[in-house]
Amino acid sequence: MEEGKSNMKGEERDLELVSDYLYDRLNDMERAAVEQRLQEDGDFRVFYEEIKLMIQGIGSYSRRENLEKVQVLEEELSKGTGGSRSKSRKLFYWVAAAVFVLAITSSIFLLQPSRLGASALFENYYEPYPNVFEPIERSEEEMPLDVEKRAYVAYESGEYDRAAELFEDMLAGKEVTEPDIVLLYLGISYIELGQAGKARNTLKKIGIKSIMRDQARWYLSLVLLKESEKDSARVVLEELKRSGESYYSGRAAEILNQF
Repeated sequence: MEEGKSNMKGEERDLELVSDYLYDRLNDMERAAVEQRLQEDGDFRVFYEEIKLMIQGIGSYSRRENLEKVQVLEEELSKGTGGSRSKSRKLFYWVAAAVFVLAITSSIFLLQPSRLGASALFENYYEPYPNVFEPIERSEEEMPLDVEKRAYVAYESGEYDRAAELFEDMLAGKEVTEPDIVLLYLGISYIELGQAGKARNTLKKIGIKSIMRDQARWYLSLVLLKESEKDSARVVLEELKRSGESYYSGRAAEILNQF
């Protein structure tokens, strides 16, 4: 029992340490110590990558959506029964990561304004959206998976051609409960495959009332920048900036300052 408490305390300290590292709140000596540990400690490196991914995913939601997700996760944690220890720990990480993200929403790192070309802006800001909706458990890797799981496994593995094919199959089957989520991942798969036209058309299908609207507008603006359609990208970014409700409104303002 005491050993379990000690392990949890250690994980809490590591979570805070990773968060401080990611948000540049450490001095030079502390950063060097973390980087050395990342090189030497494989378990800590895996832990770091998991928390980084969670923070990136949670940071992509608006504040309201963040709070709703935290509330749901806290309810799951409070039950304390029926779930595996690994699942409970994963939920704990999500809650803690969400709290860290909410605590720093007003401290977004701003680049110094400078005029950059459209393709350079794309390279500076683009990264694929993390798989936060269908995380793949290690215990599932050897099990037969349905089309949805296989699609996200392919996406996580960087097999974007396979992922795109499976996401297309899901949408064609018309049994998807959240089609806009699938459209987002399909659009990003097209970006990774260099199919800008398909990416643009797919992302445009996500409407203004969708919970994924800001993510869709963000990636649409990046596709337009990649294709050097700077004026069209500006329109989308201005719309995103005016929304003022999400992580992406701040990112849109950053890019616009560099036009």
